[in-house]
Amino acid sequence: MPDKKLSPREKEVAYHIIEGTSTNSIAQLMAIKPNTVSTIKKNIFTKLAVDSEVGLYKVLKG
Repeated sequence: MPDKKLSPREKEVAYHIIEGTSTNSIAQLMAIKPNTVSTIKKNIFTKLAVDSEVGLYKVLKG
């Protein structure tokens, strides 16, 4: 399972991303800054070798 490469926080952000939640909304839900969400998102994309939210969805739901 590809999500085993992700930390618990990265998994939470990834879940919100594939549900279509905006960066600002994720930040509010998790009580972190939008820039932190963006950094975590970049790390997720790198770890899972994807370059878009659609690619992330395909990897995690595919």
